[in-house]
Amino acid sequence: MKLIPIKKCKKGALSDLFVYLVIGIILIITCVMFLYMATLIKDELHEKTDIPSEIINQSMGNVVWSYTSLKWISYFLLVGIALAIFVNNFLVQTHPIFFGVYVFIVIIAVIVAVPISNAYEELYHNEILGDTFHEFKGASWIFLRLPTWITIIGIIGAMILFSSLLKSRGGYGGL
Repeated sequence: MKLIPIKKCKKGALSDLFVYLVIGIILIITCVMFLYMATLIKDELHEKTDIPSEIINQSMGNVVWSYTSLKWISYFLLVGIALAIFVNNFLVQTHPIFFGVYVFIVIIAVIVAVPISNAYEELYHNEILGDTFHEFKGASWIFLRLPTWITIIGIIGAMILFSSLLKSRGGYGGL
């Protein structure tokens, strides 16, 4: 089996914004659910069992404490994925004729981001999960402003993807 070098076959980058939307919403909802369930289980164990509080705090208390790190991890993952889109756009070979296609895809991604942001806002103001969503300040800041965030990522990504800075050696997109 012959391995293909990483620098060859660089043909992506147009669908990165949609991947960002899907991964981001799944990431946030999963992290919120983990933290909510761990907190709920810990509180239920305190209220409805005869297990001493010290044992519950040493077991489920540590789980809740460790899941609280998901608040900042989720934010940094979202920022990291945005930075990965920029790096990917730099490394991808594309012809300038696809600029119109890329702008169209950015517009579609912004349109798709609006209902995702509205759905996130509904979850953010939910009676049951709202308090947990409020604890995810960085990720909530991104997702409550998701159309703006996608627009900025798309515009900067387009500038990186179609600029000829540092790409002049290989023609229209080679390194």
